[in-house]
Amino acid sequence: MPTQNTAPPLVAYYAGQWTRYVKMAVGYANEIKAFSVGEQDIIRDEEGGQKAYWGVFPQDSDEHLYAVLRKQAENMVGRLVWLATEAFPPTGVKIEINCKDYTDQFLPEDDSFLSLDPMAVWIALREKYSGNGGSDIAHGQSAELLVSLFRLKKGMPMETKAGAVILNLAVYVDSFDLKHFKRKNLGYGSKGELCKLLVALEAFFSWAEIDLGLNGLQRLAHRFNHSNYSVESREKITVASGLNIVTYHNRFEFRFSTELAEKFAIYLSMYGNNALDMAA
Repeated sequence: MPTQNTAPPLVAYYAGQWTRYVKMAVGYANEIKAFSVGEQDIIRDEEGGQKAYWGVFPQDSDEHLYAVLRKQAENMVGRLVWLATEAFPPTGVKIEINCKDYTDQFLPEDDSFLSLDPMAVWIALREKYSGNGGSDIAHGQSAELLVSLFRLKKGMPMETKAGAVILNLAVYVDSFDLKHFKRKNLGYGSKGELCKLLVALEAFFSWAEIDLGLNGLQRLAHRFNHSNYSVESREKITVASGLNIVTYHNRFEFRFSTELAEKFAIYLSMYGNNALDMAA
């Protein structure tokens, strides 16, 4: 198994094969071009020097080669970025990496695709996202999501109920399902926000060293995202030790125990201060 300081086998494979692949593609394109040139020479001789605007063999092999190699290069960088999102964050924590940052940095502006070095892309990703630096970025992204989705602001009073600290996620019921099927299904946007929130909460639980079991919060995300899930008002759902959800048709109440709420506040103070400042 690769560590954060070693490259996964697929990275090493790309690094070893990319130059060979480009040379083979260029050679193939040159052969196609030779067929086209030969065909055009014969047509000109037969038609009094006129250029043929049609032919069996393609005349745009150079343009086609550039398009193919650029697409393959973009796909390879995208795969490297995906591998980084899997390799570097702490267990239970997701990280978002903007692929365009790395295609802009490493893809050539001209057709010199031989200059693209997959290992250099991986090293740049590793330098930024491995270790404590990458962990801080990942938790910062999760804290930003929590601040945004819970609509938190610095200094805002916390709602309490029955000894629990309440944070609300606004949701809406799909009007089409309600009208035609009499079902209170979550709207598409609410499903997406709820799943993002659960992913961010999973990062918080990982930081707090609270065990969520084998599948973490994925079981809840799967349930809420299922087409047959219908919101029942005042249903109580246990998320983890110290956290329950009470569902309503216009909001989901996340009820934190006092102890867990204190840890949550520390987490946001460590990783979410910038997001809280912007929300103020």
